[in-house]
Amino acid sequence: MKAVILAAGKGTRMGDLTQSLPKPMLPVEGKPILEHIIEGLKSAGIREICLITGWKAEVIESHFRDGSAFGVEVTYRRQEVQDGTGRAALPAREIVGNDDFLLTYGDILVRPETYARMVKRYGEDQFAGLLTVTEGEDVTKGGINFFDDAFCLSRLVEKPTHEELDQLRAEGVLKDGDPVWYNAGIYIFAAAA
Repeated sequence: MKAVILAAGKGTRMGDLTQSLPKPMLPVEGKPILEHIIEGLKSAGIREICLITGWKAEVIESHFRDGSAFGVEVTYRRQEVQDGTGRAALPAREIVGNDDFLLTYGDILVRPETYARMVKRYGEDQFAGLLTVTEGEDVTKGGINFFDDAFCLSRLVEKPTHEELDQLRAEGVLKDGDPVWYNAGIYIFAAAA
């Protein structure tokens, strides 16, 4: 399995912290967030990594180079236009090829074993994909994931407007007291058919 890490964004919500340093390169416990992610992927057995860079790409590329110092193989693709996460992975198509791949945001911190647990779970069944979610309460916070009784994704609404929330409530999909599941930024996708 290969991995694609989205690390192209400007991190504007971080203010001055990301004026000269891309958000994935902000240090946590003495090393960049992105390095923590790569270590987690490596511990999950993933050695081929494509970094999608953009804002301050040279900072990321000069730190990781070909990845050999980190025990992985790193290639780079640029997201020239910052137009959201939906298209961000497209530059990695030829690298991923016909392989299953893990996609992760490059600015999130999770327990390192999360990656290995996802890879293990993915291998246990015939999934088209797998995603991480986290429970929340504020329905305006981000993308809301809806699941069926078997906890298979049935619907995704990205950053719903107040009108969309009203519609979801009218449809009975969004109910008071039910958990709200947010995208936690790590996915595994089956190889292209």
